[in-house]
Amino acid sequence: WGRKPKFWHLLENQNERPGVHPKTKKDKPTILRDNTPIDTSNLPTLLLSDIPDHSSVVKLISCEDDIHDLIQEIKLSIKRIDEIKTSNENGLIDDDKVLSKHAWGLDSEWKPSSMCGHESPVATLQLSSPYKSFVLDMQVLCQPSTRNPDTELTRTEKCLSLALEPLFVHFNILIIGYGIVQDINKLAFSFPHLPCFRKIHSVVDFHAVANHVGSNMTSLQKAVAKLMGRILDKSEQCSDWSVRPLRHNQVQYAALDAAASRSLLSLALDQPGEDPQSFFQKK
Repeated sequence: WGRKPKFWHLLENQNERPGVHPKTKKDKPTILRDNTPIDTSNLPTLLLSDIPDHSSVVKLISCEDDIHDLIQEIKLSIKRIDEIKTSNENGLIDDDKVLSKHAWGLDSEWKPSSMCGHESPVATLQLSSPYKSFVLDMQVLCQPSTRNPDTELTRTEKCLSLALEPLFVHFNILIIGYGIVQDINKLAFSFPHLPCFRKIHSVVDFHAVANHVGSNMTSLQKAVAKLMGRILDKSEQCSDWSVRPLRHNQVQYAALDAAASRSLLSLALDQPGEDPQSFFQKK
């Protein structure tokens, strides 16, 4: 844009208590706009097929050859948004609704640990384009337990970092997630030798967006219930993400969190009384 993305104020000044993820904090009951509590027992479970225009097939990336499928999707995404930018007279994209339509969702999973001071590295990275879901098996793709930023990259790691960097540095492609700050920090901590995780630019935390839309959407589950009318099954969240091979249910769960986040952004802009031209300008 040639200017600071207007989305950035939604990431700045987030005073989350260290170690507490918005996904896991104890929440108040979600309230609808008419102050009627949501009865989640009557809501159907959210599936990938419920997300408009999105494939229900998840691509698991666990080797260098698989990365090429992700590269092609990233190239297509960049081409689409650049064509829109070029078609505008001022060469800018000022419509937040257009940007949200082309956003990518991001989420990650790691092995839960009850040991004080023990940090499990990211096991999977989930990315969701407007049309496809990818689950990257970071435990297989990357070197284990690397804490040295000067560690030499393997051929697969080089391929992965080069594939992700164009997506992460593009100012017109939003990277959205619920509590995404923790995911980004965790990725940088787990893989300090991969340059791509130090270059994520246009980040939107849906936790901040939710505060502008309605009351008590203090978890991804509650946001899905309020805006999508579905229940998000979190039964796999605390499963052992270090065990291989990953189970089908784990892969589906992982992909759904990232896909749901980007879909929620578009739904938030469609809320009554919201102006998609200035939604993210709110204080």
